[in-house]
Amino acid sequence: MSAGQDDLDARGGLETASRLSALGRFDEALRVLKAMWARVPATPAIAFALGIALLRFGVFEEGLVLYEQRLQETELAPQRRLAPEKRWRGKNRDGDTILVVAEQGMGDMIQFARYVAPLAARGLRVILHTPPALFRLFRTLPGVHAMALTSAPLPAFDWQCPIVSIPLALGTRLESIPADVAATVTKAVKVPTIGIGAGPDCDGQVLVSYDMLGLFDGFVPSFVKQYAKLADEVVGATRSYVDEVKQQQFPSRAESVADVDRSRR
Repeated sequence: MSAGQDDLDARGGLETASRLSALGRFDEALRVLKAMWARVPATPAIAFALGIALLRFGVFEEGLVLYEQRLQETELAPQRRLAPEKRWRGKNRDGDTILVVAEQGMGDMIQFARYVAPLAARGLRVILHTPPALFRLFRTLPGVHAMALTSAPLPAFDWQCPIVSIPLALGTRLESIPADVAATVTKAVKVPTIGIGAGPDCDGQVLVSYDMLGLFDGFVPSFVKQYAKLADEVVGATRSYVDEVKQQQFPSRAESVADVDRSRR
């Protein structure tokens, strides 16, 4: 198979997996990505997508490793080049300084800010690298020793770690994810906070209607509560409809508009 054909297969597979995920068909998306991973030469884009898919299923050990491939993307090149020899991988001396490097969007920064406190608990002095828009919020986080704006020169540090890479360095698993960041954010901001899987401390909650009604029988994330199990009813109704059409039981004369109209004359 040529390199050009591999590239086409990779793009097509990624598009298929993306569409399946958008439809909530996560099992099928994961199968597509695993098949690509086994057949097509590995690329950062495939590894990144497979990492996200595995994390969605709570497979943290493999998923977090593959998710590191995001650092190969052009927009994250500065994080990849920043003192790679000082990359923190879970070991340090008490009192060492770590620069938690900002990356991706502000939503990602807020999501992963929960990992500052565990770093401080390991004896690290945490310097949080942050965009100016999040400075006032992040300075209230427990465990922050100092702040470093993304618009200013970097301070001295012993270790560095991109903020989204901290879970990998800590050996995070599904049962060990800290959930207290929502309470900190809710107390710090003046606008209502709306959470989805962020715990009970937000002002409001979001639950996708498909999840709430149980309209699928595949993987159910830990933060989802299904208030009904309509998937079986929908599948059963659809099968009954198909069977009756094939057997010419539907539509009957009662469901035929012409017969109804004649009966009214």
